[in-house]
Amino acid sequence: FEINAQSEYLSQNVLNVTSKYKDKLNIIKVRL
Repeated sequence: FEINAQSEYLSQNVLNVTSKYKDKLNIIKVRL
């Protein structure tokens, strides 16, 4: 259960980071 909760947290983290990264990419594209 412990490991499962940790991997769940990690995947949530990865999703957050990816969406933030995509947002930054979109902002950069708009500036170009």
